[in-house]
Amino acid sequence: MAQLIDDVPDLTYHYTFVEGDRRKLEKAAMIVWLRWNPGLWAVMAFETALVTFLSVMSGDWWWLTAIPLILMILCGANWSRTRRQNRQVDPGNQIAVGVDDHLLRVVDSTGQIVFPYRAFKAVHRLDGWVGLKFKKGRVLLLPVQVCPPELLALVEKQIGG
Repeated sequence: MAQLIDDVPDLTYHYTFVEGDRRKLEKAAMIVWLRWNPGLWAVMAFETALVTFLSVMSGDWWWLTAIPLILMILCGANWSRTRRQNRQVDPGNQIAVGVDDHLLRVVDSTGQIVFPYRAFKAVHRLDGWVGLKFKKGRVLLLPVQVCPPELLALVEKQIGG
């Protein structure tokens, strides 16, 4: 059951998205997906072994073309999903972040959400974005404009990073 939080942090850091931010977010999301997705690499390892086996057993090299083809299909599907999910980064939309000793509050055009720092397991800096990795595997990407160094230090301290 969801726990209601009575005392949420005030919004301290604000940013209005500009032209080009959405493209940068899509790039950062693709990097996150490729770098921190063990399921992708397990599928690719299995697929590579299977395709190599089929190629050797059949004596046909064309089976090997499936390796980059399947990777391109997976990347294309992820890119399409990412584009649909990141419409809140359209120019003119705003994002605001509030912090206190235990909570991170994020408000954007899609709504508001509050996270306890203990929900995160790592902080990663990407090109213009900060990735807050959850213990359950997902990653929250926030623009660096709403993540000053003191905020990152507080989150890293709270998660033991």
